[in-house]
Amino acid sequence: MVLAASGLTAVATVIVTVVAARVLSPDDNAKFLVFWSLLFGIFQVMSGTQNEATRAASSVVESGVQGGGARIIWMPLILSCGALGVGVILALADRWLLGNHVLAGMAPLVVAVSVIVIISYSCHLTLVGALAGNHAWVPMAGLGAAESTIRLVAVLSVGLAVGGLVPLELAAALPAFTWVLLAAVLPPVRRAVTARADVGLARLLRNGALAMATAGAGAVLVNGFPFITRLALGDHVAAVSLASLLLAIQLTRAPLMIPLMAFQGVVISAFVAHKASVGGLVKQLSIVAGGGVIMAVVMAAVGPFVMRILYGAQYALPRLALGALTCAAISLALLTLTGAATLAISAHRAYLVGWWTGAAVTVGLLFLLTLPAPWRVAAAVFCGPLIGVVVHLVAIARSQEAAAETK
Repeated sequence: MVLAASGLTAVATVIVTVVAARVLSPDDNAKFLVFWSLLFGIFQVMSGTQNEATRAASSVVESGVQGGGARIIWMPLILSCGALGVGVILALADRWLLGNHVLAGMAPLVVAVSVIVIISYSCHLTLVGALAGNHAWVPMAGLGAAESTIRLVAVLSVGLAVGGLVPLELAAALPAFTWVLLAAVLPPVRRAVTARADVGLARLLRNGALAMATAGAGAVLVNGFPFITRLALGDHVAAVSLASLLLAIQLTRAPLMIPLMAFQGVVISAFVAHKASVGGLVKQLSIVAGGGVIMAVVMAAVGPFVMRILYGAQYALPRLALGALTCAAISLALLTLTGAATLAISAHRAYLVGWWTGAAVTVGLLFLLTLPAPWRVAAAVFCGPLIGVVVHLVAIARSQEAAAETK
C-alpha cells in the first residue's frame, strides 16, 4: 500500500509538470516550476515535523507507555506559525532580494493562499508521521495517496478547462487541506490528530525545530533545489533552457527520491525498533546506489525521448547530462537514508549537521563551478551530499561504541 501510494505521488508529480509544460508558455512554465519548487521546498522544511512525529509516536509504541507526553498535533501548528512569522520578518527586512526573486513573480492571491496552505500541510505531514509511528501503514498511505490524487485531478481539470499561471498555482497548492476532510470521516486519521508523543511539549517543540532545521537543508537539496538553481543560473540561461533543466532535475530525481521520501516513516520506525548500525546501513546504501546506477543508464538511454513525449520538443537536454543528473540523485538518496537512521537513534544534532554540511557544499559548488549548467548541477549534487553521509555514519558509529561500552 505504501509502495502504491509513493508510485501515485511520483506519477502525479510528473503529470503536474507535464500539464504545466503543455498549457503554459515556456516563460510562464519556468515561473510555475520556480513556484512549485519554492512551495514544496517550504513543505519539505515542514516535513521535519513528520519525521519527529514518527520518532515520537514510534517510541511510545515501543515503550508501551501511553498518554504521558504532549499532543503531537501542537508541534506543526506552533512551529509553522513561528516559521512563517520569521519569514515575514525576513521579507520585510530584505524586501529587495525577495521582491526580485520570489514575490515579484507571484500574484498576491497566490501568496496569501500559500501562507494558509503551508500551515495546513504541516499538519498533514505530522499526521502522516504519527500514523507511521503507530504502524498504521494503510491509513498513512491512504492519506498521502488522497492528497496526491486530489492535486492531480485539480491540476488536470484547471489545466484543461482554464489554463493560466495563477489557476494552476492555486490548483497545485489547495489539496494540502485534504487531511481535514479525511479526519472528519476516517477514525484512524482522527486518532492520529489526538496522538501523544513520548516527551512534553517543550521537548517536542525543540526536537521538531531541530528536525525542521535539518529538513531545511533537505529543502535546499531536494524540492527547493530548482529554485536555488534559478538563483545561480537564471541570469545566464534562456527561459526555455532553464525550464528544460528544471524539468530534467525533477524527472531524474523522481524514481529514487519520491519512493524513498514516502518510505521515510517506515525506515525511521524500523531503525527505532531494531537500532541503526553502520554494518546494516552499508548494505542498504549499496542497494540504493546499485538501483540508482541502473536508473542512470536507463535515463541516459531514453531520457531525451521521454522529455519530448512528456513536455514537448522545445524541452531538451543531452542524454549524458540526463544520466549524470540521475547519478547525482544517488547521493541525495544516500543522505536521506543515513539521515533517517541518525534521527532514529535521537542524534538530532548530527542529523542537522550532516544535512546542512551536504547542503552548504552543494550550493557552494553550484555557484562556484564554471561547468556548463547541467554538468554544474550534476557535479554539485553528486559531491555535496556525500559529505553529509560521512557525518551521519560517524555519528552512528559513535553511538554504537557508546552503547557497547555501557553493556
